[in-house]
Parts: sequence; C-alpha cells; structure tokens
Amino acid sequence: MKQCLAALFVLFIGFVASAETTVFVVKAKGSVDSATLESVTALVEDAVSQAGDYAISDNRWESDVVLVPKLLKLGSSYILQVGKYVDKKLATSKKMKSATIEDMDTVVGRVVRAVLSDVKVAETARVDEVTKDEMERSQVRYQALKQWSVGIGAAWAGGLHYPGTGALLLGGYNFGVDPDYDLSLYGELLFATGDSEVQFTNFSVTMSWFVNRNKTAPYVRGGLGYGFASASQDNQSNTLIGSNDNVSSFSAVIGGGFKFFRTSTVHMGLDATTTIFFSETEKSKETPSLTSLKLVISY
Repeated sequence: MKQCLAALFVLFIGFVASAETTVFVVKAKGSVDSATLESVTALVEDAVSQAGDYAISDNRWESDVVLVPKLLKLGSSYILQVGKYVDKKLATSKKMKSATIEDMDTVVGRVVRAVLSDVKVAETARVDEVTKDEMERSQVRYQALKQWSVGIGAAWAGGLHYPGTGALLLGGYNFGVDPDYDLSLYGELLFATGDSEVQFTNFSVTMSWFVNRNKTAPYVRGGLGYGFASASQDNQSNTLIGSNDNVSSFSAVIGGGFKFFRTSTVHMGLDATTTIFFSETEKSKETPSLTSLKLVISY
C-alpha cells in the first residue's frame, strides 16, 4: 500500500513539474558594465521563478520560452527591455524606465510579469512596486493649452418654422486639457436670412475626445448648455429673445469634426454640431434644434 502511495506521489510531482512552462534567460546585454548586466540576468531569473507556473531551464533549445533582456543607459536613467521568444519567434516585448539603478529590481519584476503574461507594464504595478520615475511623473501636471475660439458657418433650425439656411456665429474659450481631450466654453448665435423672426442662442460646455494624437485628428464631442429660441410667426413683434412663441431651456450638444495643426498654438477645425433643447416652444409646442457646419479658428 505504501509503495502504491509513493508511486502516485511521484507521478503527481512529475505531472506538476511537466505542467510548468520552462524558461531560458539569455545573458543580459547593453551599454552598461558587465557586473550590472550579470545582476540584471540574475534578477530576471529570480522574477521568473516567482511568477508562478514557470521554471528556469538550462537548455535554451528545449525551453518553452526564451527571454532576452537588454539594458540601455540614457543619462542617469536606465531602460530595461525584455523580449519573449516562443518557437524561435518574437512573441512580445516589454520595456520600462528606471530613474535609478536602485529601482532595477522592481523594474525587472514588473517587466518580466508583463512579458510572461503579455499585458501592459502599467497593469503589473503593486502597492509596494511603484518606481521613482512613476512617482515623479504622477506629480507633473500637463500644462493646458488655452485658446480663444471664433467660428462661422451655415446652420439649419428645427422646430422653429424656418426652412431656410441661416448663418451661425460662434465664440468661446477652449482648454486643451491633455493631448486627448479639449474642454470648451462657447456661445452660438443664429442669424436668420430674409425677414424671418427666428432666433436661436445657446451657451454650452462641451468635452471633445480626439481619436488620435496626430497633427490632424478627428474628434467627437458632447456637452450641456442653456439657450433661448423663438419660432417664426407672421405679424408678431420681435423681442430681445424672439417672438412670443419662444422658449428658454437647457440643451444637449453632440457633434464631431476634424482639427488641423494641433502641434501649433493656432488650430483650425471643421465642426458639425447639433444642439437640441429639452423644452418646447410656448405656442407651437415644438422642440427647437439647430444643426450647423462651421469653420473654427482657435488661437
């Protein structure tokens, strides 16, 4: 009976061992001294052993995974890059910056976990593994780009008995809060053509999200505002905010477009926007809206 149990135990241990992924670590290379490279190699091997379900192998050609670490020195900082090879092909590669050599053990552990699991290095952070470089970057604020914006274009009103095309004037202030988002405060005013009494004025706060960080980038935006509108009515006297078939209401703003010359302090954009009021006009009981296509200059 004891012999059977011993045999089963040996088989179980063998199964667990065979289930582990074998990893061979190539000696680190880079533009630093040999002692530092040897230390990095040892740290990579130690990180593999602690990653779970991985075992260090002494045979490169029989290993399931081969890790190739490289260490570069830039000024007083270091960049560690680890490539993961499977079946002699590069499967993935991850890198991370270390502000000091003292942070290298933390950096190695996070890069190795990232490359073995094929996730972003940022996702491997633990509460006790934040590097000095990350702490310094988290304390640096992005300097927002502040710009005045003016725009002019064509507009089409809805729910105001105005079938024609009017002119739209836009003015406001824009904050480039970071490379991906703009925050805008602006007002738009409709100038109806002919003898129409239609008026549409709206003030809003919108947020734009850019699809990429290129010099020319498409974007989508949305926001909320408050405005005034008056519908066209024959033989009605016009007031400051329109005829007596008017409305003042909160509004929703949705739109998108393209912004050009984003790398400059002066931008030009082509913007399409629809503004919809939440309330109806007093007499005609219709919900005002305004769709516009305009050229916007931010400086």
